[in-house]
Amino acid sequence: MDNLTALTLLLSGARSHVLVGSKFKLQKFTTACHFDLNMVEFLETQDQITTALFCGQYHYDARLSQSALPNLQSISASPLILAAVVPGRPIQEAELCLSEPWLLHMDVIATVMRILGFSTSTIHTLQFITHLPVSPEMTIAAFNAVPEHLPGLTSLAMHIVKGKVTAVSTLSIYLGHAADIFLPGSTGRTNHNILRVLFFTVCYAPFKRG
Repeated sequence: MDNLTALTLLLSGARSHVLVGSKFKLQKFTTACHFDLNMVEFLETQDQITTALFCGQYHYDARLSQSALPNLQSISASPLILAAVVPGRPIQEAELCLSEPWLLHMDVIATVMRILGFSTSTIHTLQFITHLPVSPEMTIAAFNAVPEHLPGLTSLAMHIVKGKVTAVSTLSIYLGHAADIFLPGSTGRTNHNILRVLFFTVCYAPFKRG
């Protein structure tokens, strides 16, 4: 499989050793393997990847060299993996995966936005995959950090995997405050932002139990 350019490897856990020594040069890579030392060793050999989706757990000793993944433009990952990968690379599209409701907090989001700001390119597309906290106000407070740190953003989406947003009153709160934060000229709070297209997508897909 030396000519392989796209790979989806949904083996969860510490399985990335199977990739070490591969001869192929990927352009698209999706994996649920842990982001560990073996993953780093593999990624150091992949200079053609432009799109990567990391679903695995981050290991704190995993560090990429500055020369790794020089062409990476689109990434989907948890905050810790984003912190390990984004700085110094030409990321233009980012997807932030928040596995717990408490991660959608203003301090966490502000930190992640600062990390995304270390991309060597302008990030124009941002998507959140998240659980909603109980309070809509907490969610809106978290999103206040986005336009400040990503002034070149032109597309924003939020995919909600769990949480009530179906009530008209609740949805109105989200959409109304989103317009205040992201649409120029709405409240005067968006001087940093040049957002032209807003996709505030609420995809509620409850899981059935039993």
